Amino acid sequence: LIGQGSYEICRVQRKDIYYKICRSIRGKETEAEIVYYLDSLIKFQYQPLFFMQLRLNIDGNEILTDKFKVIMRKSDTAKYAVGKSVKIKYDPKNIENVIILNVIENL
Repeated sequence: LIGQGSYEICRVQRKDIYYKICRSIRGKETEAEIVYYLDSLIKFQYQPLFFMQLRLNIDGNEILTDKFKVIMRKSDTAKYAVGKSVKIKYDPKNIENVIILNVIENL
Protein backbone atom coordinates (compact mmCIF):
# COMPACT_ATOMS: atom_id res chain seq x y z
CA LEU A 1 0.00 0.00 0.00
CA ILE A 2 2.81 2.43 0.73
CA GLY A 3 4.29 1.88 -2.73
CA GLN A 4 0.94 2.59 -4.39
CA GLY A 5 0.57 5.90 -2.55
CA SER A 6 4.10 6.94 -3.51
CA TYR A 7 3.38 6.06 -7.14
CA GLU A 8 0.24 8.24 -7.12
CA ILE A 9 2.11 11.21 -5.64
CA CYS A 10 4.86 10.92 -8.29
CA ARG A 11 2.27 10.62 -11.06
CA VAL A 12 0.47 13.76 -9.88
CA GLN A 13 3.76 15.67 -9.57
CA ARG A 14 4.80 14.68 -13.12
CA LYS A 15 1.42 15.80 -14.48
CA ASP A 16 1.74 19.12 -12.61
CA ILE A 17 5.23 19.71 -14.03
CA TYR A 18 3.99 18.88 -17.54
CA TYR A 19 1.12 21.39 -17.22
CA LYS A 20 3.50 24.09 -15.96
CA ILE A 21 5.83 23.51 -18.92
CA CYS A 22 2.94 23.70 -21.41
CA ARG A 23 1.71 26.96 -19.86
CA SER A 24 5.22 28.40 -19.99
CA ILE A 25 5.84 27.49 -23.63
CA ARG A 26 2.50 28.15 -25.31
CA GLY A 27 0.52 29.92 -22.59
CA LYS A 28 -1.48 33.09 -23.24
CA GLU A 29 -2.47 35.75 -20.73
CA THR A 30 -5.97 37.16 -20.53
CA GLU A 31 -8.63 38.35 -18.07
CA ALA A 32 -11.25 36.08 -16.53
CA GLU A 33 -14.23 36.66 -14.25
CA ILE A 34 -14.60 34.74 -11.00
CA VAL A 35 -18.02 33.04 -10.97
CA TYR A 36 -17.53 30.69 -7.99
CA TYR A 37 -15.50 31.20 -4.82
CA LEU A 38 -15.53 29.11 -1.66
CA ASP A 39 -13.28 29.06 1.40
CA SER A 40 -12.76 25.37 2.19
CA LEU A 41 -11.66 26.14 5.79
CA ILE A 42 -8.70 23.81 5.15
CA LYS A 43 -5.13 24.99 5.71
CA PHE A 44 -2.40 23.82 3.35
CA GLN A 45 1.16 24.80 4.32
CA TYR A 46 -0.38 27.28 6.81
CA GLN A 47 -2.28 29.03 4.01
CA PRO A 48 -6.06 28.78 3.38
CA LEU A 49 -7.32 26.62 0.53
CA PHE A 50 -10.07 28.01 -1.70
CA PHE A 51 -12.15 26.64 -4.56
CA MET A 52 -12.74 28.82 -7.63
CA GLN A 53 -14.37 28.69 -11.02
CA LEU A 54 -13.67 31.17 -13.82
CA ARG A 55 -15.46 32.41 -16.91
CA LEU A 56 -13.22 33.56 -19.75
CA ASN A 57 -13.82 34.79 -23.26
CA ILE A 58 -11.51 33.36 -25.92
CA ASP A 59 -12.05 34.37 -29.55
CA GLY A 60 -15.68 35.28 -28.84
CA ASN A 61 -16.41 31.94 -27.11
CA GLU A 62 -17.37 32.06 -23.44
CA ILE A 63 -15.71 29.23 -21.50
CA LEU A 64 -16.45 28.13 -17.95
CA THR A 65 -13.58 26.29 -16.24
CA ASP A 66 -13.98 23.38 -13.86
CA LYS A 67 -13.75 24.23 -10.17
CA PHE A 68 -10.13 24.17 -9.04
CA LYS A 69 -8.18 24.65 -5.80
CA VAL A 70 -6.16 27.78 -5.03
CA ILE A 71 -3.91 28.60 -2.08
CA MET A 72 -3.78 32.29 -1.23
CA ARG A 73 -3.28 34.65 1.67
CA LYS A 74 -6.38 35.39 3.73
CA SER A 75 -5.65 39.11 3.25
CA ASP A 76 -6.04 38.70 -0.54
CA THR A 77 -9.57 37.28 -0.40
CA ALA A 78 -11.25 40.63 -1.15
CA LYS A 79 -9.41 40.79 -4.51
CA TYR A 80 -10.86 37.42 -5.53
CA ALA A 81 -14.59 37.80 -4.78
CA VAL A 82 -17.29 36.62 -7.19
CA GLY A 83 -17.68 39.04 -10.08
CA LYS A 84 -14.09 40.35 -9.93
CA SER A 85 -11.72 40.09 -12.89
CA VAL A 86 -8.34 38.39 -12.53
CA LYS A 87 -5.33 37.98 -14.79
CA ILE A 88 -4.80 34.38 -15.82
CA LYS A 89 -2.49 32.37 -18.03
CA TYR A 90 -3.89 29.39 -19.92
CA ASP A 91 -2.77 26.75 -22.39
CA PRO A 92 -4.70 27.22 -25.69
CA LYS A 93 -4.51 23.47 -26.44
CA ASN A 94 -5.92 22.57 -23.00
CA ILE A 95 -8.20 25.33 -21.74
CA GLU A 96 -8.54 23.66 -18.32
CA ASN A 97 -4.80 24.24 -17.76
CA VAL A 98 -5.29 27.66 -16.12
CA ILE A 99 -3.31 29.52 -13.50
CA ILE A 100 -4.28 32.75 -11.76
CA LEU A 101 -1.34 35.12 -11.85
CA ASN A 102 -0.07 36.68 -8.60
CA VAL A 103 -1.55 34.16 -6.17
CA ILE A 104 0.50 31.74 -4.09
CA GLU A 105 -0.35 28.51 -5.94
CA ASN A 106 -3.02 26.70 -7.90
CA LEU A 107 -3.43 23.04 -6.98
